[in-house]
Amino acid sequence: MNGTSHFRILAMAVVLVASSASAQVSAPPPIDVVPLPELPPVDLVDAPTAGMLDRATYDIDARTFYDGGMIIRIRLGISDQLQLGASYGGTGILGSNRPGWYSRPELQVKVRLVDETLTVPAVAIGFDSQGLGADEPDADSRYELRGIGFYAVASKSFQGMHGFGLHAGMTYNPMEAGAEDASADLFLGSDLVLRPGLSVMMEYDAAMDEDPVLTSSDEKNRGYLNVGCSIRLA
Repeated sequence: MNGTSHFRILAMAVVLVASSASAQVSAPPPIDVVPLPELPPVDLVDAPTAGMLDRATYDIDARTFYDGGMIIRIRLGISDQLQLGASYGGTGILGSNRPGWYSRPELQVKVRLVDETLTVPAVAIGFDSQGLGADEPDADSRYELRGIGFYAVASKSFQGMHGFGLHAGMTYNPMEAGAEDASADLFLGSDLVLRPGLSVMMEYDAAMDEDPVLTSSDEKNRGYLNVGCSIRLA
């Protein structure tokens, strides 16, 4: 047997040993991507919830409305039980119209009194003076859609239903025009997580404290029904 044959036999042996060793080593198990937890919403569309920002976090959002209107709001999580915010905007900001800036910035405060448990809903109280639409300080001294003012809200989540929450509360705004006729208002809503990062929400405001100023209808105000969705990119 010459040297070439010895080399071929040795090479085949090395290949067989390497194949046997690799067959005995199992492939690593696939890594499951764990989705980020769905945080309870801080608010629905316009209605607040008892959800809070985490301590030392913040969020910034923009709300647009008809006639190129826009409101920018920033909120800070001072603690797990206290949240502060401020907002400002106007009409005609988007588009070619001349902006009509609001006469002042507005404030938001939320305090959670009760944390949610398996049987008890979370409860929060707060204040939000930001209305919607044009404000007319020299005339009505109010927004077209009044700010909710002082409020109390209870929220309960049901994780067994793939992330479903119910929310209900009461508001009272004695500060804008018509304060002498101000009355309490009621709202309720829900949010549903369809899949991680995608949820829908719905709210109904009875609007018992104001006339249908956003419509031209002379019929009695039947309240406001809002529907929205939230998309979060991980």
